[in-house]
Amino acid sequence: MCSYAQWVHINPGTTDFMGDIDFVTEQIGYVEDWDNGMLWATSNGGASWTQLFNTPYLGYINFLTPDTGYGCSIYGLYRTIDGGHFWNPVIVDSSIIWWSRPYFFNLGIGITVQSGGLFPDSIYTYKTLDSGSTWNIISSFRDSIGIQVNDLFFADTSVGYMMTFGRIYKTMNGGINWNII
Repeated sequence: MCSYAQWVHINPGTTDFMGDIDFVTEQIGYVEDWDNGMLWATSNGGASWTQLFNTPYLGYINFLTPDTGYGCSIYGLYRTIDGGHFWNPVIVDSSIIWWSRPYFFNLGIGITVQSGGLFPDSIYTYKTLDSGSTWNIISSFRDSIGIQVNDLFFADTSVGYMMTFGRIYKTMNGGINWNII
């Protein structure tokens, strides 16, 4: 373990490209290995890591509690209720080519964004009001430049930001309308 100023290097046991990280408490966290799609978990603040199996090839993760989390693969959105050991599909569509980070405001309300599919230059915003049991499209638009959504962040339930390859969008109404900034 090496430390650099206020940072301490912790290795979950792989030298693969780590693509996403999410901590739900100071001690409980998850890291996504983008090279192999593996998920790693810690319950001691990163001092040791356990590789979790039976995970779909996830790109982005968002845990709401130590047990409940969501993750996106290329073709769908998945949910776990057992700390990442098993994942169940929530939305799966092989015609869709890219799902972005699921973002939850609380245990009930969440948003995710999807790009590609039938129209390769289309971006769709999905919202759930029931903890991810059902998802509805609340907006869609076409953009010939920024078709792959890379990240999603909300400051509150109204103001959010979406990053694509080439553009940054902002919503002021919870994802119903997006404007280039």
